[in-house]
Amino acid sequence: MPDPLPLDDQLCFSLYSATIAINRAYKPVLDRLRITYPQFLVLQTLNEAEDGCSIGAIAERLALEPSTITPLAKRLEAAGLVTRIRNPADERQVRVRLTETGRTRWTETGCLGPLIVERSGMTPDRLTALNAEVAALRRALAGDHAVTLVTRLYDHPLSFYAQKVKIALREKGLAFEAVLPDDFGTGRRDTPFAAANPRGEVPTLVIDGATVFESTIIMEYLQERWPDATLLPADPLARAFAHETEKVCATRYETVN
Repeated sequence: MPDPLPLDDQLCFSLYSATIAINRAYKPVLDRLRITYPQFLVLQTLNEAEDGCSIGAIAERLALEPSTITPLAKRLEAAGLVTRIRNPADERQVRVRLTETGRTRWTETGCLGPLIVERSGMTPDRLTALNAEVAALRRALAGDHAVTLVTRLYDHPLSFYAQKVKIALREKGLAFEAVLPDDFGTGRRDTPFAAANPRGEVPTLVIDGATVFESTIIMEYLQERWPDATLLPADPLARAFAHETEKVCATRYETVN
């Protein structure tokens, strides 16, 4: 195995340290505008979309998780820079749009580009070519090592709890493989199902190699990781009624009981 390269010869460190240097150069301007760099990226994304974007679309554009974008959007809304409105046709989807104040604030960030030209001493053409090279590197790495979300749900047709999780996965738009364990109820310990859940209970969710079981915990995990397609109404009273309905179904109409 070859020896590791010196730190300054490692591309990953050069990119990492350059990012830190750029953020430090931006910070005084962003502080004056009372926004952070991630918030600036959200404003930039929204400015490119005349009709606004869903939380999921912003996350996809910035290569981030929706759970990262949601608090950013909330803080921008509190500052009066964006609005967050539920889609009347699908209340699970939140659409984010720039306000006039937000658009003005984004316009004021136009000085950031010239700032990098001035600080670096590089010509705009050279910076453009450098950006193209870095973008090509990012695309190549993503293409070679793209992560596919592998989701397996161990379930049983008579389990209300498993059916609830299947509905949630479909509502979230997540592809999954439903598996009826061959060893369900046998007590065997040498099977993939037993390795995933030593208690031998369904539902058990295996997602990207990690295991989550118990339907309530699975539902909370799905909602926290993919908050854009919410599973519950926005209105508190309607949400309480949904929880009541779920509890009645679980305790009164559970098939195996």
